[in-house]
Amino acid sequence: MQCTKTVRRLFFAALTTIRHRCNALWDTKDPTGVKLQIRVETETMSVLGGLLRVGASLCQSAGTLLNTARTISTGTCCQIRMHAIPQLKKVDRWTEKRSMFGVYDNIGILGEFNAHPKDLIMAPCWLKGFKGNELQRLIRKKRMVGDRMMTLDRHNLEKRIKFLYRRFNRTGKHR
Repeated sequence: MQCTKTVRRLFFAALTTIRHRCNALWDTKDPTGVKLQIRVETETMSVLGGLLRVGASLCQSAGTLLNTARTISTGTCCQIRMHAIPQLKKVDRWTEKRSMFGVYDNIGILGEFNAHPKDLIMAPCWLKGFKGNELQRLIRKKRMVGDRMMTLDRHNLEKRIKFLYRRFNRTGKHR
């Protein structure tokens, strides 16, 4: 019984707001009457549909009203309902990459400026302190460790050097 009274009140409120909005829209001086009439209809239907949805959410027995009402959208997007706050991701702060971040920043400050960070980095000898493109890196690797490489690895290295040499000489700014 209480539910039907609530729905009646909502419909009465909807009709009064629709009437006020329609009067406000009809009072505007729009030269094309067709566009004005369409605006009134969409405004009316959006208000009515919104109030039906509110009435259905307040009253469980009014669920059939929600299914019978046509939904007309005026372009506003519906809000996403969040039932709970999403759990935070658990991040391991002590991975090797994160724990070694900024390790070599204070070498000069704490020491006597005699150790360069490139000397302390654990890496292959042809990569320490190297800046350059792939061709230069492979030539440097061949010069430094080429005599100690396995046959297949050295063959693949030389093939890659030949390919890059031809490519860099055909295109690029160093022709």
